[in-house]
Amino acid sequence: YKQFTSTILWNFIQRSYTMEGLKK
Repeated sequence: YKQFTSTILWNFIQRSYTMEGLKK
């Protein structure tokens, strides 16, 4: 469970980071 949640969280963070980078 921990690993699964961690992966989803990491994906969400990476997506947000990429979106922010694209905005700039």
